[in-house]
Amino acid sequence: MTENNWQILLDADNVPLDQYILNVKPIVAEIVGTEIIDSLVPTVYTQSHVIFKYSSQREETINVRCCKTLNRNATDANILFEAGKSRAEGRKVVIVSNDKIFKEIEDGDGIQVVTVHFDKVKKPKLRRKTILKLMQQLRVSPAHDVFLSDLLQFFPHLSLFDLRAYLANIHDIRVNANDSVYTIKV
Repeated sequence: MTENNWQILLDADNVPLDQYILNVKPIVAEIVGTEIIDSLVPTVYTQSHVIFKYSSQREETINVRCCKTLNRNATDANILFEAGKSRAEGRKVVIVSNDKIFKEIEDGDGIQVVTVHFDKVKKPKLRRKTILKLMQQLRVSPAHDVFLSDLLQFFPHLSLFDLRAYLANIHDIRVNANDSVYTIKV
């Protein structure tokens, strides 16, 4: 099977890019074949910023597709459209997402869905105090930024969109244009 027979579609609104590279890519490799996984370029769909952290000697190739609108399910609609188009062209598709809607089109042959199951640890409650505590834990130095994707790993039931919306309602926490989360004095 050649690499042109596969397409990888990543829903970056609920599976962060780093999470895909570190934990999910090996699972996808078992599906598509370990010999071709590095030659496949995943298409990353998002309505927000795609953030990946510096890692020495890292080399990744990705195709980023931003949604036309910020409508709630625009990412899902684009992935569904692309999956259907790819199947019509005879390609097989792997969708990486935690959204249950994709299970509806999974057929085990042409379209396969990979979900990310985060470790079952005590799930922190989404509260201001919890966010501040997590930010303090994640910030190893004053020069180290904390991003939405960092916080998202502690709230796997949320999408990036939902976490950003929650933080927008907290009076002393801000999210800047590149999804860096910081506090202000009020």
